[in-house]
Amino acid sequence: MDKNISKILMRAAGVATPDWYLAEKGKCSQPEFLPCVVKPLDCGSSVGVTIVDKEEEWHKALEAAFSYGDRVLVEKKITGREFSVGVLGGRALPAIEIIPEKGILRL
Repeated sequence: MDKNISKILMRAAGVATPDWYLAEKGKCSQPEFLPCVVKPLDCGSSVGVTIVDKEEEWHKALEAAFSYGDRVLVEKKITGREFSVGVLGGRALPAIEIIPEKGILRL
């Protein structure tokens, strides 16, 4: 699933989503905002996702995300509770709260 298209559709439907931009390999020397979350464009389960709080963490985060493709999504980091709603056979499953022990939940 393309995270950029998903965010465009969610925003168009009136669902609040943090600001973001796409970064291309070799064309993003500095983050547009900090803190941020760097994500591969089409991976799931937090694969290749890195939270960047300081500029020194930027290049390592890009390296991790770009190992999955030539474009990555850079999103403003927000705080709050995280929930997930799975869909199986066209039906929404119950919402569950994601509470990682530390940092990002990795599956």
